[in-house]
Amino acid sequence: MEQTSNSNSLLRSRTCLVFLGFAAIALFFLWEEHKAHILGVLPYVLFLVCPLMHLFHGGRRQTLTVLRAANPRFRGDRGYLFPQEVFMKESFLALILFFCATATSGAQTSSPYAGQETREIKALSLDEINGYLSGDGMGFAKAAELNHYPGPKHVLQLADQLQLSEEQRRRTKAIFEEMNSNAVNLGKQLVQKEQRLDSRFVDANISDAELVQLVTEISVTQGKLRTVHLRAHLAQRVVLTQDQIRIYDGLRRYQQPTTDDPHAGH
Repeated sequence: MEQTSNSNSLLRSRTCLVFLGFAAIALFFLWEEHKAHILGVLPYVLFLVCPLMHLFHGGRRQTLTVLRAANPRFRGDRGYLFPQEVFMKESFLALILFFCATATSGAQTSSPYAGQETREIKALSLDEINGYLSGDGMGFAKAAELNHYPGPKHVLQLADQLQLSEEQRRRTKAIFEEMNSNAVNLGKQLVQKEQRLDSRFVDANISDAELVQLVTEISVTQGKLRTVHLRAHLAQRVVLTQDQIRIYDGLRRYQQPTTDDPHAGH
């Protein structure tokens, strides 16, 4: 009987540790994402916890006194679940649910753009600006890359695994250098135009005609930039053999083409 009691106690202990672990993780992420909302309701939580703690400790002492008076053989409170303990656990669970509900309601009113108002160019993150200025792909060539048209940058990185010949390396390098040069020039233009558009709104000095002109120029520049990257993939495919393209897709962890794939025989 005592062994069964110890097993149940150990099980409850492990379950409690697991629960506390998940609760700690959940509270950490809630704090990181919604600290402003949590701090706003913290005073109310403190008012709620204080009377519960007094009730828990005072009620436990009174119950122990009654139990010892009624049963002289009562030696302790191990294994005894007091009504106040049940109430405390239920209150703790309610408190967690209250935090979750508060954080959720706060998340519904906050903007996904919060924090971006401090950017130098509101429409572009720092990573995006650096990507444009360095000629990175920026996802412009996904239509080619994910349809078995390798990009020159990654082909050069995987040159040994693809067993490129010297001629293939030379042609791939030329394709990459031309692509990168054009992409850097267009990327600079795009960042400058986005900066100009942003500054006009900052100064509250932009007309409808200027707005249309700037947005059109940005769109045209983005189109040219995408074309530069896609053309590089188009030129790169001609340089490689079909076996090298299959190896490239495998190294990049792309799904291999099936026998019904129209590109499989190219």
